[in-house]
Amino acid sequence: MKLSKWYNCMLDAAIGGCLLVIVCLVLLQVGARFFFGGAFTWSEEGNLFLWGWMILLAAIRAEHMRVDFIAKYFPAALRKAVIILIASISLFLLGLLFWGGKEMVELTQFDYYIALNWLSVKWLFIALMITAVLWAIKIILDTVCALRCECKSAEGGITNG
Repeated sequence: MKLSKWYNCMLDAAIGGCLLVIVCLVLLQVGARFFFGGAFTWSEEGNLFLWGWMILLAAIRAEHMRVDFIAKYFPAALRKAVIILIASISLFLLGLLFWGGKEMVELTQFDYYIALNWLSVKWLFIALMITAVLWAIKIILDTVCALRCECKSAEGGITNG
């Protein structure tokens, strides 16, 4: 599925971009300590902020976070229903993650980082909301792909798994 591959590439690019900026910040911090005898105070908070975003985005791509292996233990007649049930439960849990992120954004909207006094803490919790939406899209794409493979498998074509 071309859309799913494109989506995965965009997620990988965002994750890689976060990692690249983290590496640059760490090198800047180490260089400042080595050459100038002190570090920038803002680089530590920026680093932690980017780690939060990177981890949440990377969780979307984590294969071990999926429970789709359960579906293959069911008879072919029930497999589609189980795939849809697993996706529905996952989407519900992501809805809770989104709602919790929204509550935290409202709670921290006037809190700012100490060294990055222009950056609100709410942006870290906005990452929860964005991750929930992006993960939901990923689940929907994977579910559609799994259902298509299941249809091909039933017709004697490609097997799922």
